[in-house]
Amino acid sequence: MTGDITSLPTGYAAIISAGTFTHGHLGPEPLRHLIRHCQAGGVFCIGVNQQHYQTHDFALCLGTLVAENVITSPDILETAIYARKADKHSGDLALICQFRVVG
Repeated sequence: MTGDITSLPTGYAAIISAGTFTHGHLGPEPLRHLIRHCQAGGVFCIGVNQQHYQTHDFALCLGTLVAENVITSPDILETAIYARKADKHSGDLALICQFRVVG
Protein backbone atom coordinates (compact mmCIF):
# COMPACT_ATOMS: atom_id res chain seq x y z
CA MET A 1 0.00 0.00 0.00
CA THR A 2 2.95 2.33 0.18
CA GLY A 3 4.03 1.58 -3.40
CA ASP A 4 2.59 2.21 -6.84
CA ILE A 5 -0.76 0.46 -7.30
CA THR A 6 -1.60 1.78 -10.77
CA SER A 7 -0.86 -1.62 -12.35
CA LEU A 8 -3.57 -3.35 -10.30
CA PRO A 9 -6.69 -4.38 -12.21
CA THR A 10 -9.83 -2.27 -11.92
CA GLY A 11 -13.45 -3.28 -11.50
CA TYR A 12 -13.34 -4.87 -8.05
CA ALA A 13 -16.81 -5.29 -6.52
CA ALA A 14 -15.48 -4.73 -2.99
CA ILE A 15 -12.36 -3.66 -1.17
CA ILE A 16 -11.84 -4.63 2.46
CA SER A 17 -8.97 -3.51 4.65
CA ALA A 18 -8.38 -4.91 8.11
CA GLY A 19 -5.12 -3.82 9.69
CA THR A 20 -3.50 -1.38 7.28
CA PHE A 21 -5.50 1.61 8.50
CA THR A 22 -6.48 0.02 11.83
CA HIS A 23 -2.97 0.11 13.20
CA GLY A 24 -1.99 3.46 11.73
CA HIS A 25 0.36 2.26 9.02
CA LEU A 26 -1.24 4.64 6.49
CA GLY A 27 -3.21 7.85 6.55
CA PRO A 28 -6.25 8.42 4.33
CA GLU A 29 -4.24 9.44 1.24
CA PRO A 30 -4.31 5.98 -0.45
CA LEU A 31 -8.13 5.82 -0.31
CA ARG A 32 -8.62 7.86 -3.49
CA HIS A 33 -6.19 5.59 -5.34
CA LEU A 34 -7.89 2.43 -4.06
CA ILE A 35 -11.32 3.75 -5.04
CA ARG A 36 -10.16 3.96 -8.67
CA HIS A 37 -9.81 0.17 -8.66
CA CYS A 38 -13.38 -0.42 -7.48
CA GLN A 39 -16.38 -0.56 -9.81
CA ALA A 40 -19.30 1.86 -9.52
CA GLY A 41 -21.51 0.66 -6.69
CA GLY A 42 -18.64 -1.33 -5.21
CA VAL A 43 -18.42 -1.63 -1.44
CA PHE A 44 -15.52 -0.37 0.67
CA CYS A 45 -15.08 -1.51 4.25
CA ILE A 46 -12.04 -0.33 6.19
CA GLY A 47 -11.11 -0.38 9.83
CA VAL A 48 -9.26 2.67 11.16
CA ASN A 49 -7.79 3.08 14.63
CA GLN A 50 -9.97 5.72 16.33
CA GLN A 51 -7.04 7.90 17.41
CA HIS A 52 -5.44 7.57 13.98
CA TYR A 53 -8.79 8.52 12.37
CA GLN A 54 -8.80 11.78 14.30
CA THR A 55 -5.09 12.57 14.09
CA HIS A 56 -4.88 12.03 10.33
CA ASP A 57 -8.19 13.71 9.38
CA PHE A 58 -9.94 10.67 7.89
CA ALA A 59 -13.25 12.51 8.41
CA LEU A 60 -12.04 15.40 6.26
CA CYS A 61 -10.83 13.04 3.52
CA LEU A 62 -14.07 11.04 3.51
CA GLY A 63 -16.12 14.25 3.60
CA THR A 64 -14.24 15.57 0.58
CA LEU A 65 -14.85 12.33 -1.33
CA VAL A 66 -18.57 12.55 -0.48
CA ALA A 67 -18.73 16.22 -1.55
CA GLU A 68 -17.02 15.33 -4.85
CA ASN A 69 -19.62 12.56 -5.38
CA VAL A 70 -16.89 9.90 -5.41
CA ILE A 71 -18.36 7.86 -2.52
CA THR A 72 -21.59 7.64 -0.58
CA SER A 73 -21.74 9.00 2.94
CA PRO A 74 -19.96 6.41 5.09
CA ASP A 75 -21.63 4.37 7.80
CA ILE A 76 -19.25 4.32 10.77
CA LEU A 77 -19.34 1.74 13.55
CA GLU A 78 -17.14 1.97 16.65
CA THR A 79 -15.76 -1.34 17.94
CA ALA A 80 -13.04 -2.70 20.21
CA ILE A 81 -9.89 -3.80 18.38
CA TYR A 82 -8.92 -6.41 20.97
CA ALA A 83 -11.15 -8.74 22.96
CA ARG A 84 -8.79 -9.50 25.87
CA LYS A 85 -9.48 -7.23 28.82
CA ALA A 86 -6.07 -7.69 30.46
CA ASP A 87 -4.09 -6.57 27.41
CA LYS A 88 -2.54 -3.08 27.58
CA HIS A 89 -4.36 -2.23 24.34
CA SER A 90 -7.71 -3.67 25.43
CA GLY A 91 -9.29 -0.21 25.41
CA ASP A 92 -8.18 0.62 21.86
CA LEU A 93 -11.07 1.32 19.50
CA ALA A 94 -11.47 1.14 15.74
CA LEU A 95 -13.94 2.83 13.47
CA ILE A 96 -15.32 0.54 10.77
CA CYS A 97 -16.09 2.75 7.77
CA GLN A 98 -18.36 1.35 5.08
CA PHE A 99 -19.35 3.19 1.91
CA ARG A 100 -20.02 2.63 -1.77
CA VAL A 101 -18.24 4.00 -4.80
CA VAL A 102 -20.43 6.33 -6.85
CA GLY A 103 -20.39 5.79 -10.64
